[in-house]
Amino acid sequence: MTGPLRFPGLTAVVVILSAWVTATATGFVNSEFIPPPGEVLRAGFEDWANLGPATLESMWTALVGYAVGFGAAVVVGMAVGRYASADSWLSGPLDFFRAIPAVAVVPMALLVLADSFLVGAFAVAWGCFFLAVINVVAGVKHIPDTLQDAARSFGAGEVKVLRKVGIPSLLPYFLSSLRQNVSVALIVIVVADMVVGLSGLGFYILRTQSNALFGRMYASITLIAIIGYVAFRLLEVAQRRLFPWWSETSLA
Repeated sequence: MTGPLRFPGLTAVVVILSAWVTATATGFVNSEFIPPPGEVLRAGFEDWANLGPATLESMWTALVGYAVGFGAAVVVGMAVGRYASADSWLSGPLDFFRAIPAVAVVPMALLVLADSFLVGAFAVAWGCFFLAVINVVAGVKHIPDTLQDAARSFGAGEVKVLRKVGIPSLLPYFLSSLRQNVSVALIVIVVADMVVGLSGLGFYILRTQSNALFGRMYASITLIAIIGYVAFRLLEVAQRRLFPWWSETSLA
């Protein structure tokens, strides 16, 4: 097959942008409140001196929380998946706290931590932790017993079995968790910035909206979408290249 249908994702983007341009040009939508794509792009470049640092600040905070949440999930998930005692002690609390949305802990974190960076990182870590735990536990329970028994038959202790068999078997689950948590991290950090109201992308969006700088507002929102899309696709490509035999059905 040739032509644009070979790239349905790109075709969809072109269709959306064309509809956006048409809607603003014909007056179907008020271009004062929803500027055309060209104006949004220009506004983003013109205010990059403010948008760029705000983006870097939010992404750094999100990355720290993302790493902390994932690291904690690996430790807890491996314990819950591997040891019945840990499962019996931790499953209940995990199920309880998982029901609390990450954005709901932002006000509480602000009271306790009183620092915008710590609040954002904590909220992102909270949001990423629980989804990652589910994947890690599933991965641990899918490690073939035959591989572990074979390692033990050669004299490998618990730590060596974990290092030589457990962690390599869990790598595709780790990548799946990282990929699935990209959107979670972005959503939470933007909300945290809005609540804390000092800096970052969420604060930038609120400030430009309140000052009727809608081109800049849409530029920042578009930038968030681009960052999320690129990160998601890069992790997806890495997962396919490194583990072509693995799919999301492995979580079932």
